[in-house]
Amino acid sequence: MDALDRYTRASEGFETRLRGVQPDQWSAPTPCEDWNVRALVAHLINSHRLMLSTLGQSLDEPGEGDDLLPVWSTARTAVLDALGDEATAAKIVPSPFGETPFAGLIGGLLCGDTLFHTWDLARATGQDETLDAELCATQLEMMLPLDELIRTPGFFGPKLDAPDDATIQTRLLRFGGRRP
Repeated sequence: MDALDRYTRASEGFETRLRGVQPDQWSAPTPCEDWNVRALVAHLINSHRLMLSTLGQSLDEPGEGDDLLPVWSTARTAVLDALGDEATAAKIVPSPFGETPFAGLIGGLLCGDTLFHTWDLARATGQDETLDAELCATQLEMMLPLDELIRTPGFFGPKLDAPDDATIQTRLLRFGGRRP
């Protein structure tokens, strides 16, 4: 599965949950202790903005009163367009782990961020928490070698042990410090 396919699937899952947020749920707490639903969605949009900035692209930061669905859609479309252009997808850009092709940055870091926050958003708003099992397996495989590097402020807290019979989704979420 290439980065475009992974990102398409991960972002569709997030958008489905985003469309399911009810007006009274924007201030609901999320599994990310410092963020309510609105802050979590704004964070993911800002993550997209950061990734696009490595290409010299800029998007407006979501404002306090903005309807976040169209802001999300703009960011998502910009990433899809960049991944869909072979030269742009192959462009070497900076990342927290060194220089990498833009597609690698999206296929790893942004897909992971999107996948985890899809679960966070679903949990916070009482929606379906089921994630794409193939994406979970791929993401966990990508994250395992980065274990120590991602245990820093701004990334992930301590991982949690998962039972031997845990699903791939539970193993991924617990590796990311979540309590499914």
